[in-house]
Amino acid sequence: MKARSQRKHSAPTLLSATPGNAQVTLSWSAPSSNGGSDITNYTIYRDTTSGTRIFLVTVGNVLTYIDAGVSNGTTYYYTVAAVNVAGPGPQSNELSATPQAASFTVSAAPESRSVARGGTTTYAVTVTPSGGFSGLVSLSASASPKAKSTTFSFNPQQLSVPAATTSTLTVRTNRSTARGTYTITITASGGGLTRTVTVTLVVT
Repeated sequence: MKARSQRKHSAPTLLSATPGNAQVTLSWSAPSSNGGSDITNYTIYRDTTSGTRIFLVTVGNVLTYIDAGVSNGTTYYYTVAAVNVAGPGPQSNELSATPQAASFTVSAAPESRSVARGGTTTYAVTVTPSGGFSGLVSLSASASPKAKSTTFSFNPQQLSVPAATTSTLTVRTNRSTARGTYTITITASGGGLTRTVTVTLVVT
């Protein structure tokens, strides 16, 4: 009886390479064709140069892998190949990721507002985590020069940050607030880190 020939399978699709703190999480989908034999393993390739293929590790018949052997601040390029009895198949598309220490940034929009004395205006303040940062971030604001009888309030004032989170800064001026241009410094503090961003307030 003639043995069935072994055919190579198609390439998997590398779906994501998500950076974290000293790690990269890979996720991929199985090949559209297994060549007639079940997929048994996946081989992962990694390098710091795009287009270069250096063997990293072989894992079982799974669709995710956490690469913990990386350094923060370095960009890594990944591909994945499926393996069956015919051997490794073609490699997937390439994705890159740059792991980084747990941190966050703060931004505000718009960059400038104009308000009549006694009026109220708002800014959207967004805290965006990176490197797997998660925790409470508190917000505060101050004006330079000091804006007489002007108050600053955040809703919410404290953010729980596993993902990008936005708070509304409300600035309430008073009839006694001097006309002029003010620089508002917004400070975000959490996890032992402090980040600032500035916006402009013009009181007319």
